[in-house]
Amino acid sequence: MIIGIAASFFQIFVDPAALDVLDKRKRIATSRRPSITVDDLLDMIDQSHLKQVGILQFLEALTNYISEASIYRKDIYLRYRTKLAKLQLDIEKTPVNTLATSGKNEASIAELKDAFLDFFKQLGQIEGDYDRRLGLVGGDGMLFNNTHLLKKYLQNHTDPFQSFELVRPVLQIWHLMWTDTCRICETHWGKPLSDNPATLGYSAKKIGQATPSNLKKVDYYPTTEFIALTHDMKMLDCWSIHFQTDDIFKYFAELKEANKLPSFDDLLVAAESLFDTYVSPHARFQVRMDARDSAMAQTPHAPLGAPWNSPTASAPSAKPKRKSKTAKVPSKASAKKKKEPPLPPPFFGDKVLADEGCFMYDAFISREMAAAAAQGDVGRVWETFKAMMFTFAGSSHGKCTNYALEMVCDLELESNAALKDATLMSLVLNPDGVAGKFTPCDIFQEKLNKCIDPIVQRKDADYGANHVREIWSRNIKDIYDLKKDFRSGVGLAKRAGKHKKPHERPEIKTLLCEYRSTELHKRRPGRTFEDGRDVENFQAGVRSLQGGALKKWAKKTTNSRIRPVQTATSQPTTVEESDHDSDWSDDDEDEEPVLMTPGSMYYEDGRMVIDVGEEENDMDIVAAMAMNE
Repeated sequence: MIIGIAASFFQIFVDPAALDVLDKRKRIATSRRPSITVDDLLDMIDQSHLKQVGILQFLEALTNYISEASIYRKDIYLRYRTKLAKLQLDIEKTPVNTLATSGKNEASIAELKDAFLDFFKQLGQIEGDYDRRLGLVGGDGMLFNNTHLLKKYLQNHTDPFQSFELVRPVLQIWHLMWTDTCRICETHWGKPLSDNPATLGYSAKKIGQATPSNLKKVDYYPTTEFIALTHDMKMLDCWSIHFQTDDIFKYFAELKEANKLPSFDDLLVAAESLFDTYVSPHARFQVRMDARDSAMAQTPHAPLGAPWNSPTASAPSAKPKRKSKTAKVPSKASAKKKKEPPLPPPFFGDKVLADEGCFMYDAFISREMAAAAAQGDVGRVWETFKAMMFTFAGSSHGKCTNYALEMVCDLELESNAALKDATLMSLVLNPDGVAGKFTPCDIFQEKLNKCIDPIVQRKDADYGANHVREIWSRNIKDIYDLKKDFRSGVGLAKRAGKHKKPHERPEIKTLLCEYRSTELHKRRPGRTFEDGRDVENFQAGVRSLQGGALKKWAKKTTNSRIRPVQTATSQPTTVEESDHDSDWSDDDEDEEPVLMTPGSMYYEDGRMVIDVGEEENDMDIVAAMAMNE
């Protein structure tokens, strides 16, 4: 196991007001964090913006898979992507300066402090001689959590450098997206795997997709690609129902041949109707409660499908017990005791269709964060971040709930507009200065780390060895870039190949056929999952936070910030020993390392592209350099 910390300094230009430590201290002292409510958090989410994103994804499913509909792609970009922009970064190459590595262990708070002081010294910041400005430090959940704990333990120091008051922890987004993908698999894969087309496991089985060995820690890029495919096919099936066709590819081909393709405005209205029908919370709630025509009259609803006959209804009942030869006449008292409980009322909802809407919501939030990150629109990333806060709260990922709560309260309640924008700008970088190829900072750092690992293993050293610190780590960005020169030099540069036409891809045909034959996106009152599952992460998250989780979190994290809240005349507050436990973590088991398939995501020609296996042989190049060094 390799122990050590690698760091890079990414240069971004921000408003100087963002780094004002006195303003930050004042905002923390007057923060509404102690009294924050779930309604406050819900009000922070731009629901109308997210709805437009969901409508856009329904349109993109048509344009990306149906060649005749590709003519609408320009309209989508001009009329939607430009209007939906929140905080779009300039398309320019991000300056990256790799720092000398440290042999310290970030899991140890004391060693993490030493590593920070080492990195600060490399940037010209030392005790007694430093810039009195805030600095952003980004990383995964462990670094985010441990940095907060470090600040908590040092908060009674009067000097801002000694107390680490100048350090602003930032939760980076790639690891968050990975965890959200795991959450989606846990929620929608099916436990146990049921023969129901609404589950991801059913779709995976039909197209030969391997089931992850551990749904809590899935391989990110292949799993994300599969979720995107499933989501697109489910949206296409909804379009098929809207157009009342069994073959949407043939339908659009005939429309084009007859010169009767619908206008973009017509498709826009239809996409909004589909979103309201399948994804909106109100429609999901109603169809889960009662899917009959009389109940759905005032709610956007899918067409009525065939009557639902539960597979368990015809199951053979248990063999009756043999009657005793000498039957006893029951007394009145025993008759009262043996009175059977009343039968539950009949169920007329459709939990399967409601769960479909839940999956579509989860998938579109996850995909929007990835697409917005690739396009460098960190404002759109932030909107999905706030929505994920609730879906994490309704799942088993308690750590991510606390991390997300801390980020949201910090930026929305305790930061000025300039600091909020600067923090969001630090989430992604553009290593090549190419449109659509922004990348989250944490996965870029992970790729640099992967270039260092072969050197460390080959030299039988650690990250703190002088050879690794002073030579390899300081030049690892240039070494990482050499792979592109090697590839192009020997004619192996990446080429844009043509994909098969969608209607020729067998997995697309299979999924659409299964969804159509099972009437997955039609109302079938009484339909439930055989295993009794009923999942709604977002609403479950709201209930969890309202049930006391938010109040408890707010109290603990407020008590962790004694020093910044003090005034010049106030006395230090006594901290109980129990308060020194982690306020940003929970008691989940330690995460185990997961073998990840290399890959990347980028936005090109109006569509999100997921490359699985990219850079698979890059480490061979670095290893060869280490051997010949």
